[in-house]
Amino acid sequence: MAYLMDTGNPYSGHISFGHKVQSYMEKVCNSSFTGALTSENDEMNTALQAADVISWSARRRVAEGLTEEFAPLDKLFEKRFRRDGLAVSPHYTYTPTEKILAKLRDGIESRGPSLPTLQEWVGLGQRCTVRQVE
Repeated sequence: MAYLMDTGNPYSGHISFGHKVQSYMEKVCNSSFTGALTSENDEMNTALQAADVISWSARRRVAEGLTEEFAPLDKLFEKRFRRDGLAVSPHYTYTPTEKILAKLRDGIESRGPSLPTLQEWVGLGQRCTVRQVE
């Protein structure tokens, strides 16, 4: 799957780093799901504008719920099914384990503002897991 982000994203360096980590981990595991990462201006790309609405809705849904005029957006997160009856789940919510949060906290406190190396991220990923929650 290819990824497209807004050229004005203040976290583009972090996203690029995460993309490299994911691509490297897939290479090590002999799999390939992550495609190219490119950027465009969200003022000119309606797909990015729609993605912003979905992302905002997902955060708001978790934080305080989608109520009143935002209630129709909750339908974005309902389970869907293909014509053959197979469930389609386009949205996932992940909660990091306490172990990975502690490792991240310790790393940030000891390192300061610099990002970990690719090798450190890969090692962390091998020692910690993320579980899916509904």
